[in-house]
Amino acid sequence: MPGTDTWWAAGRNTTEFHLLLAQRLDLRASLDLALGQSVAALWDLDFKTGVFTWEAQAAELLGVAADALPSTAQDLAATVKSEDSTALLEAVQGLTTAGAAEVGVRVGQDAALRYLSLRGKVLTRDRRGRPLRAVGLLLDVTAEKAMEEQMLRMVMSDALTGIPNRRAFDQALRTEWRRSTRALEPLSVLMIDIDNFKRFNDTFGHLVGDAALIGVARALSNCVHRAGDVLARYGGEEFAVVMPGVDAVGAITVANRLVETVRAVTVRQAAGWNASISVGAATWLPGSQVMKSSELIALADTALYAAKAAGKDRAYPPQNTAQDPDSAPEDVSSNDHAGAG
Repeated sequence: MPGTDTWWAAGRNTTEFHLLLAQRLDLRASLDLALGQSVAALWDLDFKTGVFTWEAQAAELLGVAADALPSTAQDLAATVKSEDSTALLEAVQGLTTAGAAEVGVRVGQDAALRYLSLRGKVLTRDRRGRPLRAVGLLLDVTAEKAMEEQMLRMVMSDALTGIPNRRAFDQALRTEWRRSTRALEPLSVLMIDIDNFKRFNDTFGHLVGDAALIGVARALSNCVHRAGDVLARYGGEEFAVVMPGVDAVGAITVANRLVETVRAVTVRQAAGWNASISVGAATWLPGSQVMKSSELIALADTALYAAKAAGKDRAYPPQNTAQDPDSAPEDVSSNDHAGAG
């Protein structure tokens, strides 16, 4: 915490000085009450010298010794993860230009990793409007970050199967679409439907149907584990996969592997049930054709219907044929197939 000699803003008026000191102590007490003493530290920046002064709690937050607290912005940047140092330096510079700044950084490694938020604003300026002093807080927001990530997982996960949901799939497809456009790399999508699932539910009941969905989701997950691939429950008995960097041959290879894997799924309460899926594959190669992501999904959906029409328990297009979006039967609709069976 700044020493009494740093509170130069009070001038030589001791009454004003003690008032300012009391306000500072009141602020510290309020912060301790609201946040807890170990999760926040006040800081003070003198723009003339470029020197930071810290409360003692900052050493614990930054993971440094009490006598090794960073004096300058460069020293501070050296205490955080290298990926965050540029953003931190830009935020400190933003105090000069914008008068306020807030930036999130990480310190520590692995299990000891902590998320911190540095927030501050310019408190005093000279007659020309140039900043003289800024004050702010260093906050430990690790708990809030963990809660945020947990909430995000809940929002982006299917409650029944635990895999990503339709929202997560759509987001992944948008992200990979942009990346594929920049990199000119192929992007493939698989649409998957459990065969005869309505009949299964009618025969065994929805609780057993839930068990079947969980079993199929687990089997599919065991086949889709490449970094960047996203398997999601698309809705009902439908699943979908987005596979960046995978061409048409690779996509149908994965599709056939999924079909074969699901055949081994069993549900204890549904003796004699032969699990199977139908899969439609579609691939987009940037630069070769103009297409929207929704059109790629429609092509995969049409291919799925072709797999259903060809007898189910298979992937379309067949392994030994080149993928051609126009090769699907013309009388096969690409509309919603929730009840396709």
